[in-house]
Amino acid sequence: MLGRRNNSERLERLGSAWTAKHDPDFLKSTSEWFRAVDLRQGPLGEVMVAEWTDLGECHDRDGIHRSSGRLYEIQYGGRPDRKPFDVASESTQTLLSLMFHENVWWRRQARRNLHERAARGGSITPGQIAELVGKAKSSPNRDAVSAIQALHAFDLLTENRVPEIFDATSCEAVRIHLLTLTLTEETPTPNQIRWLEGLIQKEKSPAVLYRIASLLQRIPLEARWPLAERLATVPIPDDDRNFILMRWYAFEPLVAADPVRAMKIALDSGHPWLTQSITRRALAANALDIAIEALCEQEIEAEPLQSALSGLLQALPARAEMPENWVKLYPILRARSEPDIQRQAFELAQRFGDPIAEAEMVNLVLNTETPPEVRLEYFRMLLAARSPKIAVYLRKLIAVPELEIEVIRAEAVFPGKDSASRLLALLQKSRPDRDTAVFETLTSRQDFADVFVEAILGGEIPKERIPAYIARQVTMVSTKKNEFAKFLGIDTEDAAQRGKLIAAWKRKLADDYLADANLTEGREVYRRSCAACHQLYGEGGVIGPDLTGSGRADLDYVLINVLFPSEDVSAEYRLVTLVLKDGRTLTGNIVEENPQVITFRQVGQIERIDASQVIQRQVSEASLMPPGLLDSLKREDVRDLVAYLQTKKPLP
Repeated sequence: MLGRRNNSERLERLGSAWTAKHDPDFLKSTSEWFRAVDLRQGPLGEVMVAEWTDLGECHDRDGIHRSSGRLYEIQYGGRPDRKPFDVASESTQTLLSLMFHENVWWRRQARRNLHERAARGGSITPGQIAELVGKAKSSPNRDAVSAIQALHAFDLLTENRVPEIFDATSCEAVRIHLLTLTLTEETPTPNQIRWLEGLIQKEKSPAVLYRIASLLQRIPLEARWPLAERLATVPIPDDDRNFILMRWYAFEPLVAADPVRAMKIALDSGHPWLTQSITRRALAANALDIAIEALCEQEIEAEPLQSALSGLLQALPARAEMPENWVKLYPILRARSEPDIQRQAFELAQRFGDPIAEAEMVNLVLNTETPPEVRLEYFRMLLAARSPKIAVYLRKLIAVPELEIEVIRAEAVFPGKDSASRLLALLQKSRPDRDTAVFETLTSRQDFADVFVEAILGGEIPKERIPAYIARQVTMVSTKKNEFAKFLGIDTEDAAQRGKLIAAWKRKLADDYLADANLTEGREVYRRSCAACHQLYGEGGVIGPDLTGSGRADLDYVLINVLFPSEDVSAEYRLVTLVLKDGRTLTGNIVEENPQVITFRQVGQIERIDASQVIQRQVSEASLMPPGLLDSLKREDVRDLVAYLQTKKPLP
């Protein structure tokens, strides 16, 4: 109800649930103070609108009137005469008739009064019961639901009557209401559980099955197993996320209660996400040995096996203790013909520190006959596992084009005395993708970063080549950060100077000067300086906010956010610094974490980090982007960049 109007939404089926779509507004107000907050239907068909009086839609403003809200009555046609009435004084038969009134207000009032009478010991006659049962079986949707609600008011939805109505009606809404009203107030009886088990097998409606899945959470674990096993075989489209999650909520506590039985369901379910989730939950319940054994005991089809292995890899830390039965599973996996299962087997072996698998993978990486994409993938696995057997080949492997970037990053994991100088030498011949990897590696360790700063201060690397996020990383890692900040001119956080700084840049970027901007060049400056972290028109990184929908058309907005990027940083983009036991210092955002693993996003890469390897974690209010970016650019580059940021659509 935002925007001086009452919105109208239309519900449309989306899988097992619903989604809302905008219809034309119900009404609009000419008053800029109008803020509707609630709608209620009245007994004569009128709509009552409650509104508060304020100029702001979501926040208090100076003009808020806390005591002057209004009530509006909206009526179609003329206003009917009002006559006194008292619903509570009507007979039970009249109330039952009102349950089918055209106006929902009377239905609601009748239902409330019927419940109150039943609570005082009231009842209805066998004839009235039969009439309601008949309406529930054969009436149109709304009347059939009202009949069920009337029966429920007097506790007449018995174990025998519910299946009778359920089987007689073709109305989905009636079946859903029967399940909801019958099974949400008390624990289901054994007979009801057996009925539900058969129902899952024959029911075709996704909405009804979805409701059964939601009700499973009310059933004790020991009685839930047969229902869960039936529900696991129900095919659910991948885009029906509500149903997928609701089924999982019913399963989740079962896994810890009996991991052996749960893993059998996982491998028989036919739904990859459920298989992964059960496997992950089994590991969280310290049942890794049970999960491994389940994969050894039967001939498993490729899809459920891959899903279970994915679940293991998602739940395991970067290094884990090898379970005893791994030596039984590994040869089974290596004997499979599917390439994805082979890859998963190697990755698990590296997590477990399996020396046999490590030697096999090193040989595959060194073998020039191995497909390039396989060499790259296995090198990454060995690097993640900190394999000393691959470390001795780094100087040789940097000459392999498909491995070059990853080998550069590996220097931070396996540092040598001359690593920093060798990395700096690579910058003598500029190549954007390689330069980025070198910059990021040189700023990942304190000793590397100090050598990097010395090269910048000595003029070996022009400051214009340093991306903004690399400059911020240097200030977080290097012992020479003060000299570096002064040299780049990024120490501009003095609040007293902010107004002057913005005014100075506005003079430099006057309208007539911006009019001469080269938008194509501006896009190139954006790609060099901003795209590593920000998206614009779908292009760029995701470590910083997406700029596409921002207020970048306003020069003040652009200048404030570029000159003072730490002024207002939302929680998801705050700078997180991790100091690791291997000597690296990483800056970025946490994507996901659990007690074992931190999934950490840095510019251009995501790394899974064993939580036990983190020595120190610091969450800063500062942005990864440092102040002073514009000072590191030529004036023409700033002009072109700002003009490009102010565009309204992508360049051709």
